[in-house]
Amino acid sequence: MSNPENNQVENSVQSEPEQKTGSSKKSLIVSCIVLVCLIAASVGYLMARGRQTSAAPQAEQTNASEQDMAELALAEEQAEHADRETVLATIGGKDILKGEVDDQIDYLKDYYTGYGYDVSDEESQTYMKWLALSMVQQQEMMDRKAKELGLDQLSDEVMEGLKADNAAQWEAALENYISANSDLAADATEEEKAAARLSAKADYEARGFTEESTLKRLVDSYIIEQVQAEMVKDVQVTDEEIQARYDTYVNEDFETYGDDAASYEYQQYYGNMLGTGGTLYYMPSGYRGVTHILLNVDDQLMEDYTNLKTALEDQQAAAEEGENSEANAEATEEAAKETAVPVTQEQVDAAYEAIMASVQPTVDEIMEKFNAGTPFSELIEAYGTDPGMNTEPNKSEGYAVHKDSVLWDPAFTEAAMSIPEVGGVSAPTLGSYGVHIVYYLRDIPGGPIELTDAVRSELAAEIQQEKEGEKYSEVMQQWLDEANVVYTDAAAPYLEGKPDDTESEAGAAAE
Repeated sequence: MSNPENNQVENSVQSEPEQKTGSSKKSLIVSCIVLVCLIAASVGYLMARGRQTSAAPQAEQTNASEQDMAELALAEEQAEHADRETVLATIGGKDILKGEVDDQIDYLKDYYTGYGYDVSDEESQTYMKWLALSMVQQQEMMDRKAKELGLDQLSDEVMEGLKADNAAQWEAALENYISANSDLAADATEEEKAAARLSAKADYEARGFTEESTLKRLVDSYIIEQVQAEMVKDVQVTDEEIQARYDTYVNEDFETYGDDAASYEYQQYYGNMLGTGGTLYYMPSGYRGVTHILLNVDDQLMEDYTNLKTALEDQQAAAEEGENSEANAEATEEAAKETAVPVTQEQVDAAYEAIMASVQPTVDEIMEKFNAGTPFSELIEAYGTDPGMNTEPNKSEGYAVHKDSVLWDPAFTEAAMSIPEVGGVSAPTLGSYGVHIVYYLRDIPGGPIELTDAVRSELAAEIQQEKEGEKYSEVMQQWLDEANVVYTDAAAPYLEGKPDDTESEAGAAAE
């Protein structure tokens, strides 16, 4: 690159008058050339140095920053690894590491949160630390006992069955994923289906799931089940235990529902719907089993009647409120001026009569056949529109209705309770779903439910599960004692959440 200072010196030399001759002139020229070279070298050095000194701080700063970040990341990784490798306990010489316990804590958080539990409070966090440590310890003992008892050696037949089950489950998982996460059309090509399948497999693999890994989990679960079965193989339920549990439940339900049909029905219906129900062992007295014929009504007739009836009820309610307040009365009067002509009882009655007249020919036909001896069950099949009457046990036992029932349309309940004797029928009654003709099928005895084989089996399974849980806890604790579990100081935060009640061991086992 041309140097400005060099050009300036060269120009001055070239323009200098030739006033000297011979050696003096030659000496001067040489001196000038040397000077020019020195200046050029000096300027080039300074420019290069200037570039280096200006760039060096930035380069050094960038390199230092990247190095610091890399060192920090490495230090954090090493610290995390060291933390996970912290020994919390030893079982027969086998270390229980903090990392595997913490992974179990994460699993428990997801498990409880998935069921709607809030586990963010300190008490829950402390308890889960103990529970996770306990679960890891128990898993280690199960693995040891599986080897000792030879239960980890599976036959070819068992393995083939597990592989088949796993293949079916894996295929179902892929299909479910594709169905939920792709826009694959019903007429998709084989290539499109194959691409969607590959995408599903890739996503599962990215989350640590492969067909091989799920098979391993299935095999591990099977082995654990065999160990658990070995632990509780001697548990049995006696007839005396079943009878005692039955008597306990009868007494409890008598105290709760003995004379309260409304509470009985709420628990029976809403409890089962919400999954909090179960068998009720005492039934209040006064129930009867009824069947019925439901006749459909013209939609327009029903709509007219319903609207008029509702409007009249609203007017009556407003009038009652107005009697209690002059201000309300004025507001009601003002509102009436802005609305249509008030509904009268005569209009409601006329709408009701129109509905009943529309079904009267069918009612007459039904009653003529019933009075002639046609079984009511046959008339239900011929005329009824309630699908509930076509399924058991409703078909043979009827709906259970009580004067204090809260599950049925009040009009239906009133009709059912109006029949004086078994075998009789009610007058045609208009309800929310149409016109009912109700048949009094039977009386339902109140009191304790019968201890049938089905009830006995239900109680036996319940007691069996409880006793197996207790036995599992007992055997597991015995194994842990024999294995000589030794905790380190690092385990202290994990032991703080251990419940005082030793029965909680069974809870850890259930998880």
